[in-house]
Amino acid sequence: MDFLKPVMPYGIGIALVLVALWCLKQFLGESFKEFGKRFATWLAGGNRTLGRRRQKRYRKNLLQNTSKHPLGFLRDQTVEIDRIYVPLQVSYGGQRRDVYREIQGRSRVVILGSAGAGKSMLLKSSAYRWAKSRPEGSRLPVIVELHRYNEDGATLTGLTEEALARNGIRAAGAMLEKAMDSGKVSLLLDGLDEVSTSRRARAMQEIRTIAETYPSCQFIVTCRDATYDGGLAPTFENPVVIAAFDDAAMRRFLFLWFTDQEKTGSKIRKLVDRMMADLRSNPSVLRLARSPLLLTMMASLHTTDPGLGPSFMQSRAEFYREAIEHLLRRDFDLGRHESVASYRAGHKLLLLRRIALHVQGADDPHSDGRTISEPMALKLAKALLAELNMEAPHARPMFEEIVERSELLIPVDGARLQYEFPHLTLQEYLAAVELGDDPERLLALYRDNPTRWRETVKLWCAGVNRDCTRVITQIFGSNSEGPLLALECLAEAKKVDDAVAVRIVDHFQRRLGTRDSDSALIIAALGAVAGDAGPRGRAGFNFLRDTASSSNDDDRRTAAMQALAASRQPAAVKVLATLAVQYPAAHNALRSMGEQAVPELVALAATGSLTALDDIAAIRTPSAALGLCELIWTDSDVARRAAWRLGELIGSTDIDEEIRLAILDFPRNAPRLDWVWEPFDQGNVRAVMGRVAYLILDSSVNDAPTGRLSLDARLALPLASVATADEFRPDYFPNADPIIYTRIKMLIEEAAKHRRRVRPSTTFERVGTEVGGPLRLRGNLLEFNPNDTLPICIDFLTKAGATARTIKLWLSLPARAAVVLAAGAFLDGKPKRKMENEWRRINQKLVDDELVGTIGALLFVIALAIPVILGLSRSVSSLAGIWAWGPRFLHVLSIVPVALGALFLYVGGKGGKLGKAVARVDMPATAIAAVVFIVAASVIGVSTVGGWIGLAAALIAFFGSLLVGVTLFSISITLSGRLTHVFSEALRSARVQANAGASIIGKHRSAK
Repeated sequence: MDFLKPVMPYGIGIALVLVALWCLKQFLGESFKEFGKRFATWLAGGNRTLGRRRQKRYRKNLLQNTSKHPLGFLRDQTVEIDRIYVPLQVSYGGQRRDVYREIQGRSRVVILGSAGAGKSMLLKSSAYRWAKSRPEGSRLPVIVELHRYNEDGATLTGLTEEALARNGIRAAGAMLEKAMDSGKVSLLLDGLDEVSTSRRARAMQEIRTIAETYPSCQFIVTCRDATYDGGLAPTFENPVVIAAFDDAAMRRFLFLWFTDQEKTGSKIRKLVDRMMADLRSNPSVLRLARSPLLLTMMASLHTTDPGLGPSFMQSRAEFYREAIEHLLRRDFDLGRHESVASYRAGHKLLLLRRIALHVQGADDPHSDGRTISEPMALKLAKALLAELNMEAPHARPMFEEIVERSELLIPVDGARLQYEFPHLTLQEYLAAVELGDDPERLLALYRDNPTRWRETVKLWCAGVNRDCTRVITQIFGSNSEGPLLALECLAEAKKVDDAVAVRIVDHFQRRLGTRDSDSALIIAALGAVAGDAGPRGRAGFNFLRDTASSSNDDDRRTAAMQALAASRQPAAVKVLATLAVQYPAAHNALRSMGEQAVPELVALAATGSLTALDDIAAIRTPSAALGLCELIWTDSDVARRAAWRLGELIGSTDIDEEIRLAILDFPRNAPRLDWVWEPFDQGNVRAVMGRVAYLILDSSVNDAPTGRLSLDARLALPLASVATADEFRPDYFPNADPIIYTRIKMLIEEAAKHRRRVRPSTTFERVGTEVGGPLRLRGNLLEFNPNDTLPICIDFLTKAGATARTIKLWLSLPARAAVVLAAGAFLDGKPKRKMENEWRRINQKLVDDELVGTIGALLFVIALAIPVILGLSRSVSSLAGIWAWGPRFLHVLSIVPVALGALFLYVGGKGGKLGKAVARVDMPATAIAAVVFIVAASVIGVSTVGGWIGLAAALIAFFGSLLVGVTLFSISITLSGRLTHVFSEALRSARVQANAGASIIGKHRSAK
């Protein structure tokens, strides 16, 4: 037997490993093969579309390719999407909604919007945020530029593979098909309107086919609203139309833009206020500023040409002209022309116009309409140089100077073989300028391809300094879409015969209020005409005013009100305010006018109109917030509703700042709860929010706005706590409620099924109403998705006596914050501490309970694991006769319980009488075996260490480490139970959720 001694430790070690694997198998409830597959999947990057390395490369390239704002070229400093992007919205009946909520949960969406509305930016920003911090379970986004579909032989699948290749994933065909089969892809198809007319029907058919083939994937298509004809229905239904920027979005964008540029907050607010004042003073420019593209250009030009005086032009064409001229003369203005710029700005502009006209398809109607090859660009440059009496060798340097210095042409690929304009509208404008003296050719090109040349025709009318009557007349009678285009051209043209203008306007005034696909465009165009300061504008405004006031047709009257709002005329505010007393539709129109309507809406709200008050809140600007501040100092339903609305708005930084700096005149003796805002501000904001807090607690659920609210967590957390504490039944203990335990057990069982375990986790089985306590229950509530556990919290709060008003406060919080607060403060019954005092200390620097607990648990585990592992090794070696020590029975006690525990687990998982009998005692038996093993192995391990450093030192180190670990863990438990700490944790959770990046990219849903 002596020959076995050298190999016995290895044999015993292998046996122990096998026993451990059997224990793991029983705990997981799956075969080794299934576990191996799951482990391999985890190593490859989890349940992801790409492996870790490929995903990392894809995300890196996607970040690089989507991070830059397409109009960052307007400034020397590069602009990144994430720093200035303002989330877009959609509008339904005057109510604005977050575009992300409208799209993220849908798998088939068409996004519509005008030129420059931000459709492409929406896709890029969503992909950027995915790449920056991938949300768990989200699909893999792939942006496909549909103008590439114009290339010969192009297919949607091929373009998708090319898009992946451009972001570092080559030969992705098999991976892509597998990923789409399992629904792990979000295909973002940008620019359906950029597909040529001859190919668009085939493109839409392929989009429908591939969307039906892969029903679990997400497909999002963008298109200009004037171009889309519903050709993707019924596969894609109910298109989402991006709403123009409202005043709040404009202010937010300008604030981010100037913050990014100035890098300091000292001048930002003044710059934003001045620009907004300039915009409001000019209704025609204000209409233009609703476009994200044009607002970007306004901010850029404001930056490059600072100073006093009006800073805006009157039309889109003027903005494009000014921006392009600035880029071409920038080096000269900065004194760099001798070293880096050799060619005249006028010559470069001529070349850009020729290139734009060619790219637009004037020479080849079947081109992709977006790109030009370098040889073709050089050919056009040589032809121009010949006309300018310059040598042909200047062609390449001039072209490269345009690319490198102005960035009005940018390379599409790394090889720099293809180029395009940064934004399609710049290309359309330059093409329109090139055709400025050739209206006949413009009309011919439009007749051949109305979709592609539609925007160019409008820009031609806006940009040329000539009579547009003949062009508009020809357009009006050209095709079914011509009349609407003629009306839009009329709103932008500088000179048109009055008789023609009257005929076109009359045509659409008769159609006003008809329910068809063009109704929104007709309303916008009639509003633009009525916003003109000339006689034609005054006549249009009078017609809309009379129609809105006296028409018996509800649809026609509503459309007239919307057109009045679209005119942005100050007189329209007064007309609509008068009509709002009688017609609810006037409120929607007033709301869309933004800050212009605030004074009239405040006056209406002061008379008792809750609808007007809700309109003020929907405007969401600092002036709207100040309007609400005027209404909260009375004891009325309006004051209480205004308090709820202010509670939603105060989370905005600029609103907080505006209230802080404003001169407010309010009664000093009005009841307030200043302690609510005491940790955050001591001035105006504290007084206003103290009054808001008082009114909310003094209100009923009928005083609150209907629907889901999102109160600022700094307000909702203390108010929900105080209200619940006042209403809580003393005899109710949620931790002793068997129904609560049953619902949590159902969550655990559902999670066990999701993880493919044969039997549920035993965590809950060790928790009972007698031994579990609130701490264990709180841990279970925080373990799962807060959207699943929040209903449980709301249920026990309702049972505890919380009123409907108080429940509304809880539901106004982010789900995670509400669960943290409910589980931490109310799980063990009615709180006995003073809520106000605890809340006042919320900003004190608190010890992180999770950090302390983690350190304690880690110290405890290390202190226990070292002796146990050492003791087990010593036992194996001692039984093998290699490293003998102590009594043999102790070594047996350190090894045999492991085998017995595994045996109990194994037999307990089997069927039959024996399995059922053992299943009743497998957990207690396993627990006893584990205790015996740990004690025996620890004794052997500590004794072994004692032989090295002395027994006393070993015992001190062992028990000292265990004691410190237990102490730290106990401190962690105590800290986590402190109400102040619960408040801090809940507030932190609310801020984390508020700052989470939004994205239209939906969650992965497997095909069934």
